[in-house]
Amino acid sequence: MADSLMTLADIALLNDVSVEDYGATDIFLDAPVLRILPAQTASHGTDHKYLKHVTAPTVGFRAPNAGRDHSKTGRVWVTETLKILDATFHLDAMIAKSNPKGEAFVMAMEAMMHLRAAMKAAERQIFYGTAEDAGGFLGLVDNVGLNKIDDAMVLTAGGTSTGVFGDVWMIRATSDFANCAVILGNSGNIAIEPWERQLVSDGDGKQFPALFQEIDGWLGLQVGGAKSVARLVNLNLADGASANTLTDDLLANLMELFPEEAPPTHIVMNKRARKQLMQSRTATNATGAPAPLPTEYEGVPIVTTSACSTYTTAVAAS
Repeated sequence: MADSLMTLADIALLNDVSVEDYGATDIFLDAPVLRILPAQTASHGTDHKYLKHVTAPTVGFRAPNAGRDHSKTGRVWVTETLKILDATFHLDAMIAKSNPKGEAFVMAMEAMMHLRAAMKAAERQIFYGTAEDAGGFLGLVDNVGLNKIDDAMVLTAGGTSTGVFGDVWMIRATSDFANCAVILGNSGNIAIEPWERQLVSDGDGKQFPALFQEIDGWLGLQVGGAKSVARLVNLNLADGASANTLTDDLLANLMELFPEEAPPTHIVMNKRARKQLMQSRTATNATGAPAPLPTEYEGVPIVTTSACSTYTTAVAAS
């Protein structure tokens, strides 16, 4: 049976009330990866310190009365600095008043939409980090080993120069938090402060009455092992592309980067990449019948998300 992971929906608190009890689980509708990644609270408030596994120990056989060199597991301390995920907003008071259900209803609905957008932004940050939002937490591409085609856990699909390129990610996420995990600061609390009336200024400095609500929390990412994540880069996602597109062969090569005893638990891509995989299976089908949209590869589930965005300049070597 698959592990049951403690996810963000389980540990996140909205004003000290669980997301599920608050009735706000739909804030993850646009963030399918956040929905499935394990999550835990930060070890030190707004900083998270953990041991990252980088090398295995050396063991071996020996003859009686003969020694052997001992070694130890290679681990390094990593401190992740969490950043504030801010979904604060204001709304023209007259717009709220015009709704027949009242101001409180309008602000509650607006708060949920801002939380939903915040989760989507956090999911993009997981993959592309400071390249996505310089003020956000470090993401996967900020990790050494995941940002150049000659890095150990990176495979290139072969796209070069300029065009429309994309990524496929394989992630190992486990219940022991030894691999990829989302980190929540401030004991997991996302604060939704009571809304209040304020005078705010427009672009010309002229004031108008508005309803203001502060929504924020601390968020970060843990990558617990040197082989917790692999990335396929330079996938040609241009319309009508016929070369350097996604195939089962590329997925097999990407999976091979993981140790046999610690395979990936999820494959993440966008819908265009999944369509290419479907088309490659149709092209090799003996009957010529259209292949179904893929949902897994070798038993590993495929998660599609728009957070796997496209880029126009191919990822290069170091």
